[in-house]
Amino acid sequence: MAEVIELNADTFEREVIDCELPVLVDCW
Repeated sequence: MAEVIELNADTFEREVIDCELPVLVDCW
């Protein structure tokens, strides 16, 4: 499951970056 955690971490970082955009709904 370590790989999944790493993938989730990368995805979360990308999501946070997208959060800066006006579309907060897509972020979550």
